[in-house]
Amino acid sequence: AEKSCPQLKVEREILKNGFHRDLVTRVHVQGFTEQVDSCRILLNETIPSGLFMDPYQISSLQEHNHVEVFVLVIMPSFVDVEAPEYLSKEHTALVYMKPDEACKHCYISIVPVHARYHRPSAEAPEVSILVGSPQLLIRCSKGDAIVVLYWV
Repeated sequence: AEKSCPQLKVEREILKNGFHRDLVTRVHVQGFTEQVDSCRILLNETIPSGLFMDPYQISSLQEHNHVEVFVLVIMPSFVDVEAPEYLSKEHTALVYMKPDEACKHCYISIVPVHARYHRPSAEAPEVSILVGSPQLLIRCSKGDAIVVLYWV
């Protein structure tokens, strides 16, 4: 049988209002579902300086098996949860998605993100924070064999 490349449908949304929000990512893997039993998806997220993932909150959620996230910080070597946006740097988080009950090859991640304070401005009472698309690493298998290893 001819193997086809996977087609991905990625949906993103931010839930809740205010400074404490949830970043939701849904992925539907299509196009080769008969060739695999299951997939594992890792999101490589770049969190902009206007937001942060709280490593202490993530650690607590991981202890209760709610999320599987690794917050990577190179410089500075930690996420300063008290720092304003203009004194902060972007950081990276690796997020493992969980199977979504919506369909057989659907996956979901829900991770808490927090907005930072920005510089006061008389011209703009609000600011927009752009959260870019994540990179996806997809590993699919059938039985004991790895069928697809894909980086998007």
